[in-house]
Amino acid sequence: MLDHREHATRVVAPQFEVHADGPQVTLCAFAWPHDGQRRRNACCHCGSRKRAESIAETRQRIVEAAIRLHGTIGPAATTVSALAEEAGVTRLTVYRHFSDDLTLFTACSQHWASGQLLPNPAAWSQVPDPVQRLRTGLSDIYRFYRDAEPMLTNVRRDRAALPKELQERTDTTDALYRDVLLQPFEVRGSPLKRLRAVLGHAVSFWTWRSLCLDQGLTDREATKAMTALALATAEPYPRPPPKDILGQ
Repeated sequence: MLDHREHATRVVAPQFEVHADGPQVTLCAFAWPHDGQRRRNACCHCGSRKRAESIAETRQRIVEAAIRLHGTIGPAATTVSALAEEAGVTRLTVYRHFSDDLTLFTACSQHWASGQLLPNPAAWSQVPDPVQRLRTGLSDIYRFYRDAEPMLTNVRRDRAALPKELQERTDTTDALYRDVLLQPFEVRGSPLKRLRAVLGHAVSFWTWRSLCLDQGLTDREATKAMTALALATAEPYPRPPPKDILGQ
């Protein structure tokens, strides 16, 4: 996203910059007729605080603009010019706050995630029964995928445009989901290999999208289908399968 040919123009660090495209900072004037030093100190403190607030507000505006663009046109199509226009700042201001893609994407990811109800594998891990854990985990994952579908579709589609560190973080999260669901199944050898692959497929965003958006299943129906596939793969079963294996 960031054009590194312009890095040489980043001559002012954010904490010292005065924004040409933001509110100008003026020192407040307090009148202490007989205490000039106290007045000067108070003005400096007030000016520093206002500068810090202005810098933080500008940074936040850039982050929120990037999130809007990522959720609509996607990361690959989000240029610095488009980001600056969306945020109401200059290109130089974007570079002053975010010197590289990793810094920008990390800030966007953290801010966006703070507003989401993320899947909770720690909670699934407290469910000892493998079938019930599988249903619980897939239901939680698919609920999140539906809630966050526009952003996830764009970000996963534009994976190659993301910094390598964020690509690896996504892979690590998917692997965690798979492994937590796999843990209570008492299978070994070839069945274990097959079950790990099926669960990796089940937790994939693209699997959910295919089943629910392309094929029209509900989240509950998709959970039942993937649960049935996983249990058919886990030979022998971890225990005799319940009669309501697909749920009611």
